[in-house]
Amino acid sequence: MLNTAAKTEAPGAEQELTDGFHLVIDALKLNGLTTIYGVPGIPITDLGRMAQAAGIRVLSFRHEQNAAMRPAIAGFLTKKPGVCLTVVGARLPQRPHRAGGTPPPTASR
Repeated sequence: MLNTAAKTEAPGAEQELTDGFHLVIDALKLNGLTTIYGVPGIPITDLGRMAQAAGIRVLSFRHEQNAAMRPAIAGFLTKKPGVCLTVVGARLPQRPHRAGGTPPPTASR
């Protein structure tokens, strides 16, 4: 499929390939976000490393609720959206902890 797309383009034009992590990082930078808050975990450790290499500050926490509250507070103070990055996890009780930071920024506007 890639070879077909490369043949239909103009001669001499090369197609640049990227991955989802770089797309997310580019989108965050384009929107002026400079900090990611989160709980590190295996599916997203590479995203954290790549974001740091791109100049985005990554602050890690030990509990999902702390990681969710920080971007809510930062978003309220700076009027910019905050980013919370956590893993899904194998245990169900993690999900309510992530939701702890969601109501404050939306309820106070």
